[in-house]
Amino acid sequence: MLDTAPIIDTKLSLPPARAGLVPRPRLTSLLDRGVNGPLTLLCAPAGFGKTALLAEWIEGHAAAGSPLAVGWLCLEADDNDAARFLAYLAAALDRVRPGATRAVQDFIYAPRPVPLAPRRVMARLIAALTSSPAPGGGAPAILVLDDYQAITAPGIHDALAYLLDHLPADLRVVVATRADPCLPLARLRARGQLVEIRAASLRFSLEETERFINGVMGLALGPAQLAALEAHTEGWPAGLQLAALAMQAPPAGLDDDQTESRPVHHSSFVAKLTGSHRYVVDYLAEEVIAGQPAEVRDFLLRTCLLRRLCAPLCDAVMVGARHAGGLGDASKSQMVLDHLDRNNLFLMPLDGERRWFRYHPLFAEALVAVARPSPEAAAETHRQAAGWFAAHGAPNEAVWHALAAGDFAAAADIVQASYAQMIQRGELVTVQRWLAGLPQAVVEQRPRLELARAWSQANTASPTDFDRQLDQVASAAAALPPDECRGLRGEAAALRAVCYSVYWRAGEAVRLAQEALELLP
Repeated sequence: MLDTAPIIDTKLSLPPARAGLVPRPRLTSLLDRGVNGPLTLLCAPAGFGKTALLAEWIEGHAAAGSPLAVGWLCLEADDNDAARFLAYLAAALDRVRPGATRAVQDFIYAPRPVPLAPRRVMARLIAALTSSPAPGGGAPAILVLDDYQAITAPGIHDALAYLLDHLPADLRVVVATRADPCLPLARLRARGQLVEIRAASLRFSLEETERFINGVMGLALGPAQLAALEAHTEGWPAGLQLAALAMQAPPAGLDDDQTESRPVHHSSFVAKLTGSHRYVVDYLAEEVIAGQPAEVRDFLLRTCLLRRLCAPLCDAVMVGARHAGGLGDASKSQMVLDHLDRNNLFLMPLDGERRWFRYHPLFAEALVAVARPSPEAAAETHRQAAGWFAAHGAPNEAVWHALAAGDFAAAADIVQASYAQMIQRGELVTVQRWLAGLPQAVVEQRPRLELARAWSQANTASPTDFDRQLDQVASAAAALPPDECRGLRGEAAALRAVCYSVYWRAGEAVRLAQEALELLP
């Protein structure tokens, strides 16, 4: 059984630099200049190589004997829960400034009905970092926030802006995003405290296109073909990579040995690359997929719905596909992942051990467009993934896949088994999001889910609505077996006691606390 820790560690692991990248010294020198100030911003649409550039920069420093102290955090939409974001942020910093997590862990997770404002937690973290600077006055640590466009919560933007305004002298921030973040960019720009790398700088020049296409991919295109390819893709790194992969595969009806016919094929192929990025990626992805061996093609089309992949998870999905009539062979999952990784087939490592991966978002979208899975096949894939993640202690991924499958009963089971742990970790927004994904009728049929809703809304519901929610829990609990009824009543009494203490109803709070102690183990 796979250890569950890497499921979390993938968010904090520096992605390894990919083999065969074209060195881009003009951009790495910009990054070097950027870390002399508080914030470096990489802002460009998907497929412009932001993460790859950062990995190249970090690895280049390590190879030159001047390693950077980097805390890396890869963000997802689920991280809009402020408690989750701040815990991950502290964990990322802890890797370069030990003690960061310890400084805020109790502060974040201390039981209270009203969570702390993210800015207040950030102030505590800043104080801890300032009081324990880098030993020996070393180079500043660098906090990289990758895929920051996933963050939409105003409280998190406010906390990060507060960090930038009170940044410790030995800390720098690098933000990679697809859209301008809600941060005080104008103020930082006016102060000369912001270095920006945008799409125009990230596009491949004609010289870089030639080095990549001919030097790295070994295609031997002539100057006219290179110029046309660079013009059609507008130097878009993802488009160039897809085009190169598609041209590497022999065209239909052409054997590998018939190399004399390849230049004609390449010219014809390049001529077809017209239209928007969306058209280009769909066309190229289909060409790339068609050029793969049958077992690899089948694997790609059956795993494209997964947000992250590892061999055991793919085994579970492929076994499910085989039982449903597919051609999957679970024993080949690791071999196929190794093949995709070696051949740079848009599989992005999420950890240094290369156990966890994800498809490049554009490639994943194109795979889904090519696969066109039936609703039944898609649901089966999500069900298999939900079961695997639930069994391996990753409830957030499990709930996401169960909801995507439309399996509300399975999603409700996972929420019911996991909400208490999430509440204890302060991730109330996550619980609210889970419950919002379930039909109201499903929640109302399960008193424990109603209790989970009350916990998650304890700091936002009015006292009257809060009391009504818990009265409904008590009423529904009466119909349950005695032991289950007793547990629900005890937990409801404990929650009501904590909240009444905040409402200045101390006498009732004490009575309810005593009732909870009598009812609970």
